[in-house]
Amino acid sequence: MKLSRFILIPLFAILTFSGCKNNTEEDEQAAVAHTHVSKSYTLFNDDLELFAEIDAFTKGHSSSFLIHLTNLHTYKPIINGQVTVSITGAQTNFNTIIQTPSSPGIYQANFAAEFIEKVILTISYQGQEFSSSFNLGEFSVYVSDEEAEKAFDTNAEQHEGDEIIFTKEQAWEIEFSTVELQAQPFNNVIPVSGQIEALPKNVTSVIAPSGGIIQFAQNLMPGQKVKKGEILFTVDAGQLTSNNLNTKYNSEKVAYEKAKSDLERAERLVKENIISEKDYLQVKLDFDNAKLNFESISKNFSNGSQVVRATQSGIISELMIKAGDFVDEGQQLGRIIFTDRLILKANLPQNRFDEAGKIISANFKTTFSNEVYSTTKLNGKVLSYSITPSADNAYLPVFFEIDNPGSLTPGLFAEIYLESKLSQEVLSIPISALIESEGHFHVYVQEDGEGYTSHDVKIGSNNGNMVVILEGLEIGDRIVTKGAYRIKLASLAGELPSHGHVH
Repeated sequence: MKLSRFILIPLFAILTFSGCKNNTEEDEQAAVAHTHVSKSYTLFNDDLELFAEIDAFTKGHSSSFLIHLTNLHTYKPIINGQVTVSITGAQTNFNTIIQTPSSPGIYQANFAAEFIEKVILTISYQGQEFSSSFNLGEFSVYVSDEEAEKAFDTNAEQHEGDEIIFTKEQAWEIEFSTVELQAQPFNNVIPVSGQIEALPKNVTSVIAPSGGIIQFAQNLMPGQKVKKGEILFTVDAGQLTSNNLNTKYNSEKVAYEKAKSDLERAERLVKENIISEKDYLQVKLDFDNAKLNFESISKNFSNGSQVVRATQSGIISELMIKAGDFVDEGQQLGRIIFTDRLILKANLPQNRFDEAGKIISANFKTTFSNEVYSTTKLNGKVLSYSITPSADNAYLPVFFEIDNPGSLTPGLFAEIYLESKLSQEVLSIPISALIESEGHFHVYVQEDGEGYTSHDVKIGSNNGNMVVILEGLEIGDRIVTKGAYRIKLASLAGELPSHGHVH
């Protein structure tokens, strides 16, 4: 499998392992004999982060491996799959397979070098979701621990600034993620305000079918969801002397029954050629009209009242009457909005009007939530933009049609980041990576598997999700995008966790 480019970041440390303290000279000598020099490596590909702590290879001594594997898609420890450690040289051909981790995310192995030579170390992972192979490069086999310690001291590198230790176990327990910085396109951004509105075609009025006293069929409130055909109101005209619904119903019923009787008679007469075909067709037309009128009034008529049903599914946006009100036929009772598709209205300042035709998308968040929505991800499109300011303000409205993810309702105000076609390659990072302190911003850069440093940054424009970095970071830096605040807390703690592990 072809691997993406990975980063190799060496960290040098001297770790001393000894048994329990004893005053005897023999035990002190034994402790010295088990002193090991350790070196750690951090490598990345698209799927995995490998953080390995490895004892120096010395002839005749067992060197231990402590391998941490992190799934970069979730930043959680690898809990299954096998790891293969391969060490090859002119005289060495070592392979060991570790079937399961000793604890979540951690695999352990040992290697005893037999020859003084240069060897190549490869660590491979085989899992259900993906497979990865990491070439850690060339290693020397030393004659003694003292020689290894001297070599490591000579080659040791120090990171600039104060390094903050945040262990893999700490990162695995929280929502955490990192990303390697690359230059990427960033559209020109126009920050504006706006509002969520209903699509005009998705707004329907509920109309009184006849005059009478209105009664609510159920407890109705603005914002309540209703289904098409659901009974909302009843109109009772039983006490009215004029425009009485009962009178209308009875009149239409009599007219329908008479027209039906006339049609039955005409059908017999036309067969006997007593009336003409033309006269028969006129009788049939009169029947069809009488039937239509009667069905129209009777389908929602019950016990002297007429029911009013929802004409579409949606939410009630407005109620224009209250129980007991008298309503006329055709009077508007309320409005129902179908909210699966909505309008995002952005108020474009007049001094940016020349960019209106270049706007292609927008990110936005409502005043009640920090969640950032993308018109692109909501199957959005630019519907139109006005060429004249709206009547009530000096802004030029730009309209997007978007899907409703389920959390948006008409009337919500929004903070909107309009994006135009003007695009350039810049260094940008997720806004979640920024830590603010007294008006200044900094970002945590991962220097090695468990070491992080704080970098002050100068920021530029943002689109609600990403922010442009003008100074302070470079391409190839791996930054913390989630969990940065926990690293800040670790840096403020009185005692930072020591580097290294005991498992």
